[in-house]
Amino acid sequence: MRAPLRYCKFGMHLELAEYAREIEARRTGVYRATPEELRAIDEADRSGVATDEDVEAAFRTFRRA
Repeated sequence: MRAPLRYCKFGMHLELAEYAREIEARRTGVYRATPEELRAIDEADRSGVATDEDVEAAFRTFRRA
């Protein structure tokens, strides 16, 4: 018998949440970027590593997924 979810390790909760996001994106056609993904885009934008076009392309990918 599996342990109830409340007994799972924290990392497992994060993994389950990621799977839930992927399933929801497939079901609805809407991908919601994680806070980490949004921070990475913001950091790249501020650093000058990514052009405005690169950042917009990333957001277009999130919107289509």
